[in-house]
Amino acid sequence: MIRAKKYIRILVINCAVLIGMLLLIEGAFRLIIPASEVVPAFSDQNLGMRGRPFVEANQTRGFALKPEFANRYYTVNSEGFRGQAFPKDLNRKHVILALGESTTFGWGVRDNETYPFYLEKCFSEKYRDVFVVNGGVPSYSSSQVLVALQETLAQGRIRPDLVLICILGNDVWYSSIANWHPDILVYQKPPQWVTMAMKYSRLGYACLMGFPKKSTQTNVFNAKALDKFKSNIVAMINVCKSHGVRLAFVEPPLDSGHLPKQGLDRFQIRYTRDYLVETISTYVRSVREVAEKYGVPVIDHSLGLNHKHQKGLFRDSDFHPTPKGNAMMARDVYAGIVGADLLPMLKNQNK
Repeated sequence: MIRAKKYIRILVINCAVLIGMLLLIEGAFRLIIPASEVVPAFSDQNLGMRGRPFVEANQTRGFALKPEFANRYYTVNSEGFRGQAFPKDLNRKHVILALGESTTFGWGVRDNETYPFYLEKCFSEKYRDVFVVNGGVPSYSSSQVLVALQETLAQGRIRPDLVLICILGNDVWYSSIANWHPDILVYQKPPQWVTMAMKYSRLGYACLMGFPKKSTQTNVFNAKALDKFKSNIVAMINVCKSHGVRLAFVEPPLDSGHLPKQGLDRFQIRYTRDYLVETISTYVRSVREVAEKYGVPVIDHSLGLNHKHQKGLFRDSDFHPTPKGNAMMARDVYAGIVGADLLPMLKNQNK
């Protein structure tokens, strides 16, 4: 009993010493890092929804398209996918599920001017009963596309013969957040403990963010963000494999000439234009490398990063394809699907 009390006393003293040391260190860091230099933790859950009446909060994806929304540009059906209502005989159709972000969704173009719409039109010229589902959501990251894929296949409402995935830009964009965390890719905010530690402790802030820089950091590559991107690609492949669904990745449409001259300068790390192109190229290569390792095709097209683009294929205001660009991309994707025999059930089927 006496020995036990002795150990408890030693433990209490050590805990008190430890707490005292942490308080002293915290005090020192409060002198080193004044409140005026503390950059708050990135936390903006409304980022992907602000100014977008066609999206709403979603518990598992952060946000998703709002079912039955309609305006003069965008229509969302009752299932939460862009475009027309699903046909009643959907289960008798050969379904292609196109997943991705704003380039799949069709930013700034009408429902009948998106690449998935034009892709279905390409098939309809020769084959019957092919239906393309537009599963694109603006600002989606690879993590959100992965969750959308998992949920869509698990629910069973759509039973695709082929899944097409086109992603890239938003993962690169979010990688320029200094306190990047995988949760940012879904909820646009780090875990609660990170937010609390950075808000109330200068020591916690220094450990998570480092010492404040006098100027914005430039061209700092985020290896953890790329690793997460790769792991999401692998997860997508495994999800499709577990459901017995064919998968192909589609090269993201991108014109380096339409990238902003100032580069990427939204969060705590600034990417110059040349470095941004280099970073995007690294992400594109990573998709090809992972896909090749698992025997999954990557469909190239005329709007890809390595192609010289014609005028009028991308919007002047941003790097999203125009209707003309989407139509060209769809024709190339169609040729890639047929050439790689990704829908073998269509071999003996003609109109």
